[in-house]
Amino acid sequence: MNSQPYRVLVLIVALGLVGCADDGTKRVKSQPVVTSFASGSADTVTVDVLDPEAAEQIELVAPDGTVITAFRVDREKVTGDYRGGQPSMGVGVGVGSGGWNGGGVGVGTGIGFGFPLGDANYKSETRTRSIGQVKLPDMAAYRADWTKWQARVTFPGKRVVTIGAPPPPPS
Repeated sequence: MNSQPYRVLVLIVALGLVGCADDGTKRVKSQPVVTSFASGSADTVTVDVLDPEAAEQIELVAPDGTVITAFRVDREKVTGDYRGGQPSMGVGVGVGSGGWNGGGVGVGTGIGFGFPLGDANYKSETRTRSIGQVKLPDMAAYRADWTKWQARVTFPGKRVVTIGAPPPPPS
């Protein structure tokens, strides 16, 4: 009996199960500053910031150095809870083969599921979401050079984060 196709099948099933496993962690948004155009507005840029500190100032900077300050900045505290360390469910698959007693061939497989006990490594983190709205005075100028525009966020202690501005919405 050729066990090679059987091994490949078990390996494919194992990889599929591992790919479907969810560790139950609530992921905090990985991008701390995101720019976009406000929904329903063709000339207002939204700068969404998630940081431990509230943004003091949100601005757009034009290629010529002109600074346009947000006309509105809303702030809210956001708390994310997650568990670190161990997944909420684990999946394991094993395949083995070998000979015994006089060179015979055997194949063995196994599938196991693990469930954590207790609430290990519980963490809670509070951040501030600052959402600024910046109105563009000249959309034609923005469309012509939008790749050279920057969104700039200033935090307490004069820490500054700068990222590229969003592409203009379709006209």
